[in-house]
Amino acid sequence: MPKKLPLIALFGLPNSGKSTLLNRLTSTKKAIVAREAHTTRDLNFAEVNWEGMEMQLVDTGGLVPDADAKIEKEIQVKSWAALSKADFLIWVIDRKQNPETITDSILSRVWKLGKPYMLVINKVDDPNKENSIDQYARLGGFEFINTSAANGYGLNELLDAMVTKCEELGFTKNTNNDYESTKRQKRTRSKSGKVVRSQEGGYAVVRETDESGKPALFESYSTRTAINEIDTVVVDVYGVLVNSQGELIAGSAEVLQSIVDSGKKLYYISNTQADSIDSVEVLDAVTELFSGGITSSQCGYSKPDEKIYELLKEKYDLDFAKALYVDDLPENIDVGTKLGMWTVLHNSDFGLSYLPDRIEAMEYGFEERIPQVPKIILLGKPNVGKSSLFNALSTQDLQIVTDIAGTTLSINDYLLERDVLYTNPKTGETQHRHKNYILLDTTGIRKPGQRTFGAETFATNRTVEAAYEADVICLIVDGSQPLTHQDQVVAGIARQSRNGLVVIVNKADLLDDEDKTAFMRSFTHKFTFLKVDTFVWVSAKEKIGLDKIWKSIDLSLHNRQRLITRAEVRRLFNYLMKQKPPKKLRTKKRPIIYDLVYTDTKPPTFELLVKDKTTLHWSYLRFLENKIKDQFHFQATGIKLKVVEVNRKNVL
Repeated sequence: MPKKLPLIALFGLPNSGKSTLLNRLTSTKKAIVAREAHTTRDLNFAEVNWEGMEMQLVDTGGLVPDADAKIEKEIQVKSWAALSKADFLIWVIDRKQNPETITDSILSRVWKLGKPYMLVINKVDDPNKENSIDQYARLGGFEFINTSAANGYGLNELLDAMVTKCEELGFTKNTNNDYESTKRQKRTRSKSGKVVRSQEGGYAVVRETDESGKPALFESYSTRTAINEIDTVVVDVYGVLVNSQGELIAGSAEVLQSIVDSGKKLYYISNTQADSIDSVEVLDAVTELFSGGITSSQCGYSKPDEKIYELLKEKYDLDFAKALYVDDLPENIDVGTKLGMWTVLHNSDFGLSYLPDRIEAMEYGFEERIPQVPKIILLGKPNVGKSSLFNALSTQDLQIVTDIAGTTLSINDYLLERDVLYTNPKTGETQHRHKNYILLDTTGIRKPGQRTFGAETFATNRTVEAAYEADVICLIVDGSQPLTHQDQVVAGIARQSRNGLVVIVNKADLLDDEDKTAFMRSFTHKFTFLKVDTFVWVSAKEKIGLDKIWKSIDLSLHNRQRLITRAEVRRLFNYLMKQKPPKKLRTKKRPIIYDLVYTDTKPPTFELLVKDKTTLHWSYLRFLENKIKDQFHFQATGIKLKVVEVNRKNVL
């Protein structure tokens, strides 16, 4: 479990620079910044690491003594609730504001919280304009710092003071750059930092021949080079090589032999009473393939103790960065990942036939060493229930919910940890494990002419950008209202992103079976372009259907990163070229298609290798895309089909 991070809340009057300070401290653009008051309505969470101290910040809405409007009242409720949960507070004050104008009602309420707080005087763009602590003596506080969130002045001093306070409260620095720290850093890493597989080299194409020696279909070979090196494979024995009946799993010997033939070394690591696997008769067929290994009886330690892994590393001088570890227990896999190995959680019901393809996927960048936490975004027009559903899924009352269109004016995310039941295949014991998601609530997307200039326009642009970066889009429509053109506009964004897609019909508690049938008829008619295959009826207010949402999200995430073997793709391609080849266009030459290649995941990406792009009609590409999706059961996710021209000089 990740260690608890100190929670630090930024608070102050409207337009004091809290959101700008959050963005500057965390090196992100999470919070919407505008001159309009009350731009920040919901809580914005972000993380910062300073000199090894990991801290979580929360940006709150501007405090006002007497809120009248409905949304302003909700802002005050959420802000004060966040302040009460924080470990300590940062009071952000505009340099130009007279401290005497800060009302006693706000000051007394801050004191009643009983939380330590520091005073940060913001918008100090010139050191010569620093305000004196004497002016703010009546406000109290354990620290006083002049800063400028806009240009970064004084932020190092502020961060140092934050770290000092965290240590005083008992929080410790992370000195080992452990696995959980790496996960958080990957989750907040900028888009430009993503690893992209090299596209250089392209393809070489040869012509196959049939049994009579006549030319048949083409066959392509990628000339791209691997971007990751795996030279060692470490496997568990019982559950991976040996089944519950004590038998060597069929096909294991052949798979291990192919791994050794590819130039990689094999090692084992096992909790067993044997000093080595040489004495296990059932493993006679594979023992000679291993370059070594270690057992719990031999070293005195058992998995998941890190020491048994470290002893294996020292004994054979292994580089864990180039090692793949295969085990059937998640707790063992977690340790392998923490120690820097590539890992595969093995399903004990199947053999190892998948392993060569998984190794190739890792070497060519299809898979990441440490998977990023998936992002789930709620998308829809205003007032369809996004914030209500966000609160229901997160089981936290985080978002402001009103019947006023445009209540949410930012992208708000929450790191959600769900409990799932896991059954240990060796002991049969049921355990609670955790799955992490980043859940994002967004502003309702309205027509450009209906948007207010400033915060709403910025928030809408950020929403569209976030939709393209998400893993799964939950498209939310209101089942109690007729579908509109604006619903279609939002659906178009989801379609263009090619990301995972789950359509959620909210307010289902207001509909009977006849209403649902009529709604589905209307949806099918108006959203033919969307090709929906995952449809969920829910009620965010009554918390109905939430389990179905999570099942659909998990299905989408699984399909987005599913690997399709070369043989499966080639089988489909051969069938299509023989039974459904493209037709010749009237003014073009006959289309020549060399191959279909599966090139990437998240989203599943295929490349169609052709001689000339202009000879293919767009309808044939749509036909291919539909066939691919149906054949490989890519439910709840979009796919990409790229057309790549192969130079004739590369055709052999």
